[in-house]
Amino acid sequence: MLIEQAIFTSAANVRGGGYQLVATSPGITHSIAQQLSVWGPSHDSLLDQGAGAASINFHPLEGDSYCVSKTTAAGGEYSARGGRQVYTQCLVVPRDMLARFGNSPFALLRAATAQGSIIVHDCIPRRLEPFRLVGRAGAVDMLLLTQFVQDVGLGGLVRLLRAALTNDLLGVTTASDMARLMAGLFNCLPVECRTDISFSTGLKFSARRPYRVIALPADAIETRRLQRTAALVVVDLTDARPASADIRDGWPGFIAEVLEGRQPGQLQALLGVERPGLKRTDLHELADRLRSQLSPSQSGAVRGLGPKSSRAPKPFRTASDEPRCDAARRADAPHPFYQRTLSGDSPAGSLASHELDPAQVLGVHCPEAVEQLELLDDAVFEAIAGKSEAFEQLRALWPQVLGRLGRSTVDESREQYLRHVLNVWRHFLDDEGDKDLHRAARALDVMCVLLDESAL
Repeated sequence: MLIEQAIFTSAANVRGGGYQLVATSPGITHSIAQQLSVWGPSHDSLLDQGAGAASINFHPLEGDSYCVSKTTAAGGEYSARGGRQVYTQCLVVPRDMLARFGNSPFALLRAATAQGSIIVHDCIPRRLEPFRLVGRAGAVDMLLLTQFVQDVGLGGLVRLLRAALTNDLLGVTTASDMARLMAGLFNCLPVECRTDISFSTGLKFSARRPYRVIALPADAIETRRLQRTAALVVVDLTDARPASADIRDGWPGFIAEVLEGRQPGQLQALLGVERPGLKRTDLHELADRLRSQLSPSQSGAVRGLGPKSSRAPKPFRTASDEPRCDAARRADAPHPFYQRTLSGDSPAGSLASHELDPAQVLGVHCPEAVEQLELLDDAVFEAIAGKSEAFEQLRALWPQVLGRLGRSTVDESREQYLRHVLNVWRHFLDDEGDKDLHRAARALDVMCVLLDESAL
């Protein structure tokens, strides 16, 4: 299953100058190309005008495919009219491929970035090649969900989730990272309902790009204008007021109850169940059905929670019962805390009987371990990219992380690293042009470190 791609940016060619599809892979049909051109952002489309400005975008295409795109500011305009050139790489993703990544555009884009398929070309090729994407993702990323609740609090989560489910055009005002908020929002939805929410995390509003959820500028006058002229509904996550309605209601209230009930890992079991044909309009009924399966100890007393400033720093546990993460308490061992989290107090066969992956428990409850895994990510990918100091760091860091966190916790990360290494070699063997022998050799060196049995 291949992912076709296209680049939409400003250029002068035989079709004339200006913003257009300047390169496509062979599988992009005329009809798809027309749709990508309509949705493509042109000059001055990014909310942020800085050098590092970027936007992640997602919307459906005809048939059984979706567009996952990344828009960046890439140098100056060729026409010298001022401002930064807006560069968008579009991935045309088949429905089945997106489903492999939990219908999360963010999980798919992370995988494509990790294997080197997201590129801002200095010299854009005339022809792009489709590519395969290895790996998959679960229904819920616990780390992203944790960050989401830390950013906005459970009250903010409910307000945003309710507004996204009930409005066709939603603008979000936030001081947090919009991409992280949208990734967190997707982790609160059943997989089947995620493709119904198109979004942009950093493009200005345009009537020809009818995203359902967009980010808003920190400009009250412009926000009021959009409310008046475009019938835009606004959720202001900088507002310190709690949710105005009883947040127990419907699907948003159910998600809040599960999280406040200190059973965040339950979402992996709840949302990982396949429910073919499930629609947004079915979520209220689904929430009632799932709520009846939770015991009182698993459902929190949720009452009009305010934003993160009024809550404890860690969203799911208080400071008094936060587990320690030190050398004497390895997360792969069956400590009493983790056994309680995994097994729960409910009868056999209930939702709580689903075991959590150790890395998910660790990601929620041990920020120090998450930091070590992030350091390991950086070391692996930078070593393959050619940074000699990163390779030396990896050789020292790998046995430390493995000994500290245990094999069961790092095996999922190691599997992703090895997939990336194999993909580097696949490109090396298939490339009929200039082969990057040095990159292939570096990838092999990294694989040898990750498979070194003496570090276990």
